[in-house]
Amino acid sequence: MNKKWLKIFTPVAIIVGALIMYQIMLASKQPAEQKPLDNKPPLVEIRTLNKEDWQFKIRSQGVISPLYQTQLTTQVAAKVVKLSSVFIEGGFFSRGDVLVQLEDEDFKTQLKSAQANLAKAKAALKEEKARGAVAEQEWRQMAEQATPLALRIPQLETETANVESAQAQVEQAKRNLERTKIRAPYDGIVVKRSAQLGQYLAAGSSVGLIYSTDIAEIRLPLSLEDSKYLNLRQKSVQTAPAQVTLISQVGGRQQNWQAELVRNEAVINEQTRMIYVVARLKDPYNLTQQHQAPVHFGQFVEADIDGKSVSDIVRVERSLLTVEQQLILLNDDSSISLITPQIVRSEAQFVYIAQGIREGDKLIISSLSNPVDGMKVRVNNPTQAKVEESK
Repeated sequence: MNKKWLKIFTPVAIIVGALIMYQIMLASKQPAEQKPLDNKPPLVEIRTLNKEDWQFKIRSQGVISPLYQTQLTTQVAAKVVKLSSVFIEGGFFSRGDVLVQLEDEDFKTQLKSAQANLAKAKAALKEEKARGAVAEQEWRQMAEQATPLALRIPQLETETANVESAQAQVEQAKRNLERTKIRAPYDGIVVKRSAQLGQYLAAGSSVGLIYSTDIAEIRLPLSLEDSKYLNLRQKSVQTAPAQVTLISQVGGRQQNWQAELVRNEAVINEQTRMIYVVARLKDPYNLTQQHQAPVHFGQFVEADIDGKSVSDIVRVERSLLTVEQQLILLNDDSSISLITPQIVRSEAQFVYIAQGIREGDKLIISSLSNPVDGMKVRVNNPTQAKVEESK
């Protein structure tokens, strides 16, 4: 019987004891220490703004083109008997070089014939002058009034005209003979050769396409907004040509060339609604200067054009503008102000501000969520941070 009651009351005693111990522990537990919430203003970084003089840079792009490109053609019909060694695709030549020599024997014969006819005409003129002098002397001895025909004046005029005609034929024959030599009109490069050795060419046949290498041109499209920042005029660009920096990636490296803006085409393209200005680059293939890498015709380049200069301007990163196109300034009492500046030019990375900011204003460059006027902030000052950590 005792064993039976022991089996019943032992678990009950254990449970009761556990509950008593739990109550004792709960009563002896210390309440958690309540710390005041640290509601400090957000920490920000600032930058002191200074007004400066700026020269706007206008970015554009274009393709290198020659100032002159010429389709060389023949002016006389003849067979090609010689081609210059430089008259090949990519060959460079100098002004006056004979690029193509045509057969000239027939033209030499024509020149000799014309010269012989001139000699005959001069002899006939000389003879007619002598006859006229004799006729005039005879009429003086007869003391009679002589007619122009009797003095052989019409005959003299005819022979004079014959001499002039023969002289013109000689000059024409010389020109035709000279035209058998097709010369380069300028320093340049051969783009395409179409004449072949031994080929018979009619007058007006093409022998090749050449480009001049003295000066290259680059047509640069500008929006009407960007064109406001250049000193464009109706007939020219400006009093002094603007400097243009041409930029291209060559072999993984950036190459720069200095060009000049020389004219404004003054017509808006109907398809693109852009206006074009033209820059010129001297010696693009570096044939005479030998101090920079060559740039090739047909090469695509970017261009930074020197624009107008302005005074008392603040340049700020575009990313610092809020959605409402405002800037956040720090006041002397550690509060902030949202201001709407007057932006005179916007670029991909920067905006240029003329009014709305004073010299020495402190611009908050940290990101703030939901900033409002009068909001308190703390400046991320290393000295001040050390003082707060020691407290």
